[in-house]
Amino acid sequence: MKKLFVILAIVLICIGMPLFAGGSGEKTSGGNRIAVMYGVGGLGDQSFNDNINNAIIAAQETLDFEYDYVEPTAVSEFETFLREFALSGDYTLIISAGSDSADALNKVAGEFPEQYFVLLDSASAQDNVISVTFKDNESTFLAGYVAALSSETGCIGVIGAMDIDVINGFIAGWEAGARYADPDIEILRMYCGGFQDPVTAKEMALQMYARGADIIMGAAGGSGLGIFQAAEETGNYAVGVDSNQNPLKPATIMMSAVRNFKPVIYSILSDSFDGNVETGLRNVGIAEGAVECTFDGSEVQVDQSIKDALVTIEGEVREGKISVPSAL
Repeated sequence: MKKLFVILAIVLICIGMPLFAGGSGEKTSGGNRIAVMYGVGGLGDQSFNDNINNAIIAAQETLDFEYDYVEPTAVSEFETFLREFALSGDYTLIISAGSDSADALNKVAGEFPEQYFVLLDSASAQDNVISVTFKDNESTFLAGYVAALSSETGCIGVIGAMDIDVINGFIAGWEAGARYADPDIEILRMYCGGFQDPVTAKEMALQMYARGADIIMGAAGGSGLGIFQAAEETGNYAVGVDSNQNPLKPATIMMSAVRNFKPVIYSILSDSFDGNVETGLRNVGIAEGAVECTFDGSEVQVDQSIKDALVTIEGEVREGKISVPSAL
C-alpha cells in the first residue's frame, strides 16, 4: 500500500474514523474488486445508499467479486477517499454515489486516467467515468398523479433535501403529475437542508399537514424518515422514494417512487469484469425498467380505478406521449 495511504489510515484511526469497510469477506473474487463511496448519511438510510448497497449484494449472487466501501460524514471527505481508493490500484471500478460527489470524482478521475470510475446520480465528462442518471421525474410524475387523485383535501406536499437540480428533478415530476391529474391541486413545497435531518423534515411535514396537506412525498434521503413519522402521528399519508419504503410503515406510506439500481449496477459490473468498459452517460427511466411507482408492501387503500388509470399514464410516459419536465 502506498505510503500516503498508510499515513492517512493512522490519522483516521487516531481520531476514531473508520477508513474502508469490507463488503465481502469469504468468497474469492477472481481478481475483480470494486470500491464504493456512499453518499453522506451512509448505510441505514433505507433509501438511496441502501438501495445501491442492495444492488451490489444482489450482483454478488451471480458475479464473482469483492468490494470495499466507505461512508463519508461530510462532502469534504469525498476527494480524500476517492484518491486513496485510486492510489491503491486494487479496484476494477471505483463507484461514487451522489451528485454532490461529482466535483471530487471529476478531479480524482483526471489524476488517474487509467482507473475506471462510476458516478451515480450525476454526469461526468471525464473519459474514464461511467455516469448514471435516473429519470426520477418519470416515477414521481406517476406518484404525483396518484396523490392528486387520492387526496381528500385537495392539497399535497413535497419536502426536498436541498434546492439543487437532482432533487428538483424529483419535485418537478411530482408537481407535474399532480397537476396533470388535477390542475387545481394545491402543492406545498419545502426544503429541509440536508439528507440526514429527519427532525427538521418531521417539523416541516407537521406544518404541511396542519395547513391541509394529506399526502407528502420526501425527496430527502434519510431525512424522509421524519416525514413518515409525522404522517403516522397525524393520521395522514406519505410517499417514499429511491427504494421501496412502503414496508417501513405500511399503514402510512401509500406508494414509493422507486429507482431500480439492480439492472444498472449488474450491467456495469458484468461488462467491466469482462473487459468491456463503456464510459459515458447512461440516462435511464421507465423505458429501461430503471424507475417505477410501486404499491407493493403498502396497506394503504388506493382506488382501483386510479391504479388502472396509472397503467395507461405509465405507458404514455414510456412511449413519449407525455413529456415530463425534469426541472422546476
